[in-house]
Amino acid sequence: MADGTDFPPYLKLYFLLGDPSEPQKRWNFTVTGGTATLVVESEEVAQVPVRTKYWLMLEDTSVTPTRQRELQTGAVKKVNA
Repeated sequence: MADGTDFPPYLKLYFLLGDPSEPQKRWNFTVTGGTATLVVESEEVAQVPVRTKYWLMLEDTSVTPTRQRELQTGAVKKVNA
């Protein structure tokens, strides 16, 4: 994390892509210590249309029901599209 502490194991960081009324893709980050890494195969990225809605989400699994917090919202942009 930005303050140098480890990311708590009960927090999950992920991107959610797609219109909420349709099936959505979820891309989970792998978190090691204070560093979050996201690896998505280029073939899978290529299937995401330009202007697809996305959310960067933080999920707290230490509570029941789990709690999701929206960190960022936007639309997909592609350099070579």
